[in-house]
Amino acid sequence: MSLLNYIIEYAICFSEVFVFYLFFKYLLNTRPKYSKLAIGIFLVFIPLLLFIITLFQLPLYLKMPLTFILYFALSTVYSYPKINKLFLILLFYLIIILTEVFFISVLFILNIQPSEAMHLDGNARYISVLITKSIEFLVLFIVAKILKPNKIILPRKYTILIWGIFTITISTMIFLLKQALYFHRNSYSTSFLFIVCLVFIIINIVIFYYYLSSNQFYLQNKEQEIINIYLKANQKYVNEVENQSEYLHKIWHDLNNHVKNLELLVDNHSSSDALNYLQSIKNNIDKIPNKITTGNKIVDVVLNRKNADIIINDIKFNVKAAIAPQLNIEETDLSAILFNSIDNAIEASLHLKNKEDRLIEIELYHKKQYVYYQIRNNVNALSSKNQRGFYNKKKYIPTGYGLVILQDITDKYNGNLEYGVQDGQFVLTIYLLI
Repeated sequence: MSLLNYIIEYAICFSEVFVFYLFFKYLLNTRPKYSKLAIGIFLVFIPLLLFIITLFQLPLYLKMPLTFILYFALSTVYSYPKINKLFLILLFYLIIILTEVFFISVLFILNIQPSEAMHLDGNARYISVLITKSIEFLVLFIVAKILKPNKIILPRKYTILIWGIFTITISTMIFLLKQALYFHRNSYSTSFLFIVCLVFIIINIVIFYYYLSSNQFYLQNKEQEIINIYLKANQKYVNEVENQSEYLHKIWHDLNNHVKNLELLVDNHSSSDALNYLQSIKNNIDKIPNKITTGNKIVDVVLNRKNADIIINDIKFNVKAAIAPQLNIEETDLSAILFNSIDNAIEASLHLKNKEDRLIEIELYHKKQYVYYQIRNNVNALSSKNQRGFYNKKKYIPTGYGLVILQDITDKYNGNLEYGVQDGQFVLTIYLLI
């Protein structure tokens, strides 16, 4: 091979790796963990290693796991659950294999032996590779468009089962494909092998459709379950606030009577009695709950109710909030954001051994055409390594599902959601368009 051939072969490997990176980036839609320089190094050296693997023509049982490891290494650029990374890598692999089978099937239809096509000279071979890669990229683009609106939230055991089937299918198809390349053009065995491969293609398409349908059905059920939970909680909190308002009204009514009694004592020149009476009033002031007011009824309800939970758990709570009484945001959505994020901040705070470190800070206000909401809470050093894993571990909500709810609400209002660990604090920021 000439130097130009080596460069072209490397370019083919690079294009496949780069498309994989774009595929990942498009579906995850999150900021990478590493700098642009680090990502650039990944995108240069991983294709180089793939090129070396291809150049030395390693056996299939070595080439497959090595290639998988390299793609998994590239996937570490983004923070994402490992099971879902496995899902996307297998999906990428599956599409590559399907397009290879499709292309080789076309060669047989055209009465061209695939093994002969692999040894075409110069331009002819590269044209065939270009056609194959173009088909792969087109299929990946279509699948990414279908997959992106679907949140992957099926229970782990079902996901592992389905993608285990995919792994077995991919391995079988590669084996059959390799065997088919060494048969003669008119061999009945070749036709049989390719029929089997095409059957596997259909089976995998059906499995993929079933996976997405089951995932969507599970997601809708969980969404309804969460909505019901928050609706009940919301009604409960509204009732408690109404009772609290009545309690405050009684207190202020009593204070009014106390003021009148003080006036009488002062008029009668009973200063010592007045001072004693005033001291008794001061002793009772601590019993009056501090009321958080933001200007919005539902926000006041949630913050005051959660404030009570926070006080019980010895957590410092700082709130900076000023919001309009009426928003173009449904109350259930607004309360779901607040309930979910504050509950998880409380849960994370309780994991801190030192009570002095327990701190939750909230900012909520208008920022141009958006409602800006940010909540920060201190976290353990171990928790900070898994940003999604420690978020929302209530028994009735699957791990990571709280973030799915928040992302759905954010998407509903054409907003933006960001989360991560900064300086020992978990920071969640949401912008909602109003």
